[in-house]
Amino acid sequence: SKESYITVSAFVPQTGWTVKYVDSQEITGENTPATNAFDGNNSTIWHTEWSASSPGYPHTLIVDMGSAYPVNGFNYVPRQNSANGRIASYQFYVGNDTTNMSLVNSGTWTNDNVEKSMTFSPVSARYFKLVALSEVNGNLWASAAELKMKITPEPAPIANFTANSTTIMSGQTVTFTDLTENNPTNWNWTFEGGNPATSSTQNPTVSYAGAGNYSVTLVAANATGSNTLTKTGYITVSSPVSYCSIK
Repeated sequence: SKESYITVSAFVPQTGWTVKYVDSQEITGENTPATNAFDGNNSTIWHTEWSASSPGYPHTLIVDMGSAYPVNGFNYVPRQNSANGRIASYQFYVGNDTTNMSLVNSGTWTNDNVEKSMTFSPVSARYFKLVALSEVNGNLWASAAELKMKITPEPAPIANFTANSTTIMSGQTVTFTDLTENNPTNWNWTFEGGNPATSSTQNPTVSYAGAGNYSVTLVAANATGSNTLTKTGYITVSSPVSYCSIK
């Protein structure tokens, strides 16, 4: 048999996110509230106050994602058009309440506008907290174009199947049973020599007319990815034996 895998990554939907706490945001000299950090637009930014005063570091932003999600990382998109406020040193926390949050990542980012992708051990969390400790040029401000939370993906399927019979006579049928692991939601079968030749049902029944050895392929998929399993020569079809009488 042969197998192949395809896996994709995803982020927690930003719809429904709210600011639980922010220590500073500029809404007078320019419209750069903390909500800009999760509006899906890299051209808008959250920027700490600068017009009336410039509060110093650290700067803290706590976001409520609305419900708990299995998460394993986050992305920070720096301000795209200027270095002002780009965060250098940082700490990142997650938790299911804002009083008992766990530090899951920390470090120092380079001074550019490239999206930063960070990871940590999978955990369930409703809230995340970004604590900015310094700015790339030593200024007092902090900024962010976007903050994204990586959702821990459900494992991609591991395709597998069986048949109620693998040796039949021509004209008979075979019922295939899906044994795929990790909650598949889509099935694409290919039956060499079979009728139908393809199927998208989970447990199809297929008839075979001609004698031969036929392969069966299943591509199983879920939201994370897909997996393909081919069983070569899995179904053996024999022609009926003809008898002649002698008088």
